[in-house]
Amino acid sequence: MAEQHRLNADTAFQSTNYQQSIDLYTKSIKLEKNLFAYMNRAIACMSQSFSFNSILFIYLDYQLNNIDASIQDCFDMLSIDSNYING
Repeated sequence: MAEQHRLNADTAFQSTNYQQSIDLYTKSIKLEKNLFAYMNRAIACMSQSFSFNSILFIYLDYQLNNIDASIQDCFDMLSIDSNYING
């Protein structure tokens, strides 16, 4: 089931539906800690942050929270595998 959530999240990400992909990666991670789910969720958070940043400054605080979440995912990846270079 975790793998299916991750695959669905990949599809949502490719469709630039970043919030849905973040939600699905989160579901996948809750079921099974997976380096790729953490990495992809971090990328989705960053993508969502920068998709609005240059247009609407009102979202700045929200975007910074996404960047923080992305950084936390990188730390979580390293806690699973300290040799994982993408973390």
